[in-house]
Amino acid sequence: MKPDVCVIVGNDQMEMFWDGLVPSFTVYWGAEIQNRQPNEEDAARYPPGIVIAIPSNAPDEPATYPGKPDLAQHIMKAVQAEDFDIASMRTIHPHRGGWVSIPHAFGFIMHTIMKDRVPPTCR
Repeated sequence: MKPDVCVIVGNDQMEMFWDGLVPSFTVYWGAEIQNRQPNEEDAARYPPGIVIAIPSNAPDEPATYPGKPDLAQHIMKAVQAEDFDIASMRTIHPHRGGWVSIPHAFGFIMHTIMKDRVPPTCR
């Protein structure tokens, strides 16, 4: 398949958000999506099971995938018109472990399933 665009829905599982802020629905609307593995210092803060899984979620060398801000903004407006209370992100902030990358729910699809050949995406 060669989709024109991709909308990925996933559970954050406390990677980007934690106890102080856990939105039920967030739309990322940035122009680019960065995917990279943590450096050794950041990886050392994670349990062994998480570290073992990282290569299936991010490439060896950092990758930049195209975002689809116009589609993401359309989704935000449409769901707000239906009375959904959403959060939005234009930039990706550091994970709890300290590194800046996309959560595994999205990284696995983009890296392992799509082999880093990702169409414009919103998540």
